[in-house]
Amino acid sequence: MGRFALLVGVSNYTVDLKPLPSAAKDVEALRQVLVNPEIGGFAELDVAVLVDAEKGAIESAIYDLFANRKTDDLLLLYFSGHGVTDSRNDFYFTGTKTRKDALPPTAVSSTYVHSLMNQSRSKRQVVILDCCHSGAFPKGMMAKDLGMVNLLPKLGGEGRAILTASDSTQYAFEQEGFELSLYTHFLVEGLRTGAADRDDDGDVSVDELYEYVRDKVKSANNNMSPEFYPVKEGHRIVLARAAQDDPKLKFRKEVEKVVKRSDGRVSAVARNLLARRWQELEISQLESEAIIREVLRPYLEYAKKLEEYEQTLLEAISEGFPFSEVIQTELNDYEEYLGLRKSDLLSIKNRVILPRQSEYEQRFRERQLREEETRLYNEREIEKQRQQQAKRAEQLKKEQEQLEQVKRQQKQAEDLRQQEVKKFAGLMPRRTFLTLIGFTGGSLATVLVWENLLKPKPQVPTTPPTTSEPTTLPSPKPTKISTSKPEPTPVSQLQKQTLNNIITVDSSGKEINRRTVQVQYFAEDKISLPNGAKAIEMALIPKGSFEMGMPSSEKQIALESATKYGLSRESVEKWLDASTPTRNINFAQSFYVSRYEVTQAQWFSVMGTDYDKDGFKKRFGELDNKFKGDNRPIVMVNWNDAKAYCIKLSEKTGRSYRLPTESEWEYSCRAKTTTPFYFGETITSDLVNHDSNFPYANVAKNSSGYRQVTTDVGSFPANEWGLYDMHGNVWEWCEDVWHENYNGIPQNGSAWSSDGEQEKRLLRGGSWVSIAIYCRSAGRSWGNAGFRSYDFGFRVVASVLS
Repeated sequence: MGRFALLVGVSNYTVDLKPLPSAAKDVEALRQVLVNPEIGGFAELDVAVLVDAEKGAIESAIYDLFANRKTDDLLLLYFSGHGVTDSRNDFYFTGTKTRKDALPPTAVSSTYVHSLMNQSRSKRQVVILDCCHSGAFPKGMMAKDLGMVNLLPKLGGEGRAILTASDSTQYAFEQEGFELSLYTHFLVEGLRTGAADRDDDGDVSVDELYEYVRDKVKSANNNMSPEFYPVKEGHRIVLARAAQDDPKLKFRKEVEKVVKRSDGRVSAVARNLLARRWQELEISQLESEAIIREVLRPYLEYAKKLEEYEQTLLEAISEGFPFSEVIQTELNDYEEYLGLRKSDLLSIKNRVILPRQSEYEQRFRERQLREEETRLYNEREIEKQRQQQAKRAEQLKKEQEQLEQVKRQQKQAEDLRQQEVKKFAGLMPRRTFLTLIGFTGGSLATVLVWENLLKPKPQVPTTPPTTSEPTTLPSPKPTKISTSKPEPTPVSQLQKQTLNNIITVDSSGKEINRRTVQVQYFAEDKISLPNGAKAIEMALIPKGSFEMGMPSSEKQIALESATKYGLSRESVEKWLDASTPTRNINFAQSFYVSRYEVTQAQWFSVMGTDYDKDGFKKRFGELDNKFKGDNRPIVMVNWNDAKAYCIKLSEKTGRSYRLPTESEWEYSCRAKTTTPFYFGETITSDLVNHDSNFPYANVAKNSSGYRQVTTDVGSFPANEWGLYDMHGNVWEWCEDVWHENYNGIPQNGSAWSSDGEQEKRLLRGGSWVSIAIYCRSAGRSWGNAGFRSYDFGFRVVASVLS
């Protein structure tokens, strides 16, 4: 009876497999246990070791192991390295030069090994595979007919036993904190210490070794599933001996029971109990503590992984929550790699994620509530305006009726005067009348006649009297009307500015291009502004054409970017469809657009501080001071205010200023780009002032990037035509009325003011409170013409100047 072993370890690979440093160490550790006369009992010359060999050498060594053996010989084949499978799930042992795209000529087929095992006369064969997909090795292996099984007490059972570190689909792991691979570490430990002898009979059988290793591996990495495939009585084959009366082994088994019972925790009671036991067994304290540490080691390593996972989860949350699809996929892969139990993962997530999830849901509910409040406020404003309009119409009707009454009374008075003159003239001959009125110089007659003619006429009030006292009309006073306009400063030559930070980013927000452009503009010099305030600069927008609206390719990613944060797919899709279908818009003439949103300094310099149409002063005065500043965009302006500003600015400068049409706005925003934003595929909080808790495409959530207030205009990079803040900061009013889609939009770039919902006016660009999807170049919204908000502003347009 002989005991023969072949130990193969491949650590270094020359082609496309990563190195496995522990494989060579695994072989040596197992060899030392096997050749120990008190444990494995293998003769040193009968244990062959093969490290970093290629296919030919491995096949030759396996042949030598199984050929020319006796029936009672024990044969052990051990392999540590990469195990691979082909498309049919056939298993291969790898060599140093194995190529995954050419397995048959470069790797050892399991079929070859099966054949040698079947041909061998040995009735006791053990195969231990510490490699990936090793569970695929037994596939197709038939049991050799060994006839009647003769259980020999000293030899153990007859048959075959295959132990694998994983099933056919899993990976075997090298583990931080362990010098050997995880599987071989506990394999060697169970043999070396005798702890694998579960029934205390002094022998370590293959099934006992499997159970010991399985429990230990699972305690350290729950994703590994060691497997055992016995044939005939292979499970009873004895691999090693264990000292029955060894006090250290007895103490180890006591520790194993305590640790397993408490899942890796040693209570104060258990520790005191173990202290008594090592004293009774006459083991030194140093030796007992070493045994306890070794038994606890897989549990301690597992605890470290739990701590690592929790810390990683906290870091991921700090970078953005809820997680994007990319982060969630990476987290799933990380969980798989660590091999943590589902119950432990759930416990950590409940402790770490649930509070954040609740916080997110609370914020989302608050956002929904805020949107609902805005909707209700809009409805109230619309109703209020309707009532005001009805009241004004009624007032106009009354004033018209009063005017008609005044006209009737004046006519009656005039008719009465004419009748009096005619009556007086008819009382005397014509000659006498002419003499009396002055042709004969009769002064008395003149007095008499003119006394009659110049009697006071009845006075008629222009408005109904509020008292019983008679009302008199004041004498009319001449009014001076000026028909001249100030002459605008001629724009003989535009100013030029070089911008070197025109940025393009990819879908994750990473900068992929930065270029330099030159923009042209003129500065309006008729408006006096405070020191340090941004001037009214008007950028030249060249004539041309573009596709207006959302391309079909943009819709899917826009939907995904919104719905992953819990927004209703139906409502988002309806909103996106308002930006369709795309239409080709042609601008036959160039025009100018203000480079910045109208600032507070510009507004008050033009409108003055007394402007108070529909309560503007009160609403603006109620703003938190953080929204105020010369270079902050003017907010709390409704569409009517913006129109009034354009009229006043035109009067002060002599140029014709107006609000942009919706087509002009999008053409100017895109500046020749066709991507969702003029920055490219997405935006970040470094590029746009918006709510970065809800990013677009593959950008990570950035809670710290959400400023929750407007910023000074021009704080972020411009587009290629020199316009700033076209995305975010404040929504910008346009001239057009709201239409549900682009069917019928004028294709010459003019305002679409016919049909539609006349009380609603266009808003573009998103704001500091908007999520990223609302800030796209194609994104559009509306507001009632009289509605004010702390994130509504505007910019102006001027026609080309001679």
